[in-house]
Amino acid sequence: LANGEDVTELLFRAFAGPTGLGAPVTQRFVYDGCITQAMQKMVFQWRPERGEVWFLNTFDALHDKGKDDWLLVYRQTPRPFDTTPDSGLTWEQVVSRHQGMLDQNEAIKAAYFADADPIAHYGLPVSYADMGNSFVIRAQRATFQYWKEDVPWAKQGEVSVANGGGLAQEMGRWPADGATPGPPPPPP
Repeated sequence: LANGEDVTELLFRAFAGPTGLGAPVTQRFVYDGCITQAMQKMVFQWRPERGEVWFLNTFDALHDKGKDDWLLVYRQTPRPFDTTPDSGLTWEQVVSRHQGMLDQNEAIKAAYFADADPIAHYGLPVSYADMGNSFVIRAQRATFQYWKEDVPWAKQGEVSVANGGGLAQEMGRWPADGATPGPPPPPP
C-alpha cells in the first residue's frame, strides 16, 4: 500500500463496491500532487505523508476551481456559505454548526444521518437553498435534493444525492488521460 496502488481495490470492497461508491469514472491520476481516483460518488486521494487514503471534498474542490455558477445553473446546487463564523470554534462546534443546516429539511436530515458515517461519506453541510422544484443542501462531498414535485428521476417527497465524482467528471475536472475508467476490481 505504500504507493497507493492497491488502495482503490481495498476501499472499493470496504464501501460495498458500486452500491456504496458507484462505478469508477476515472483511472488513477495525479490531482493536487496526490494519486487520485474518482468513483461516481466518492473521490479517493492517497496521502503518502500520512500513509492514508482520504476522500476528496469534491464540492469544495469545485468551488476552489470557480465552478459554483455552473453548479447553480445546471445542477441546482447553491453556492457555499461563508465559513468565517467557523473561526475560533472547536471541531465539535464546527460540526454542530454545519450539521445544524440540516434542520432546514427533515427528509434530507434523515437521509444524511441514515449513513453510518455521514461526515466521512458526505462531508459537512456548507449551504442550503430553495430552488423552486427542490430544496437543496450542499455538503463537501455530496448534494442532497428534496423534490417538491415529480421529476423524471425522482418522485415528489424523495431525496436524491448528487454523485460528486461523476459530476466533476461531467464538468471536465479530471485530466483527459485519467478520464477513461478501467474495470472495477473483482469481487472478494
